[in-house]
Amino acid sequence: MRRFGHIPLFLILGVMGCNGRGSSAGLDDSTFVATMAELRRVHGDSAISAPQRDSARLKVLQARGLTPAELDRHARVLADDPERAVLVWQALERKVAATPLPVH
Repeated sequence: MRRFGHIPLFLILGVMGCNGRGSSAGLDDSTFVATMAELRRVHGDSAISAPQRDSARLKVLQARGLTPAELDRHARVLADDPERAVLVWQALERKVAATPLPVH
């Protein structure tokens, strides 16, 4: 079940700062940043197995009513606006730094 093998693509394309603007995907930057930060924490949690990680990623998306395709669309919108993408990337980095990985 490699349904979330594309998450690193989101991290590269979309993991950028936050001004609250929406995209054609119907997702605002704030929600994108919060979701991506949580997905990064799940991805970095070495205490869980790959199947558990896939399940945790799915739960993150379901909790926000999102699909991988919606994240991908938003990342592509950001890729078309480099200045905005940098701001979103910076906001994501700040959010990730402010919320460390869980200690097991």
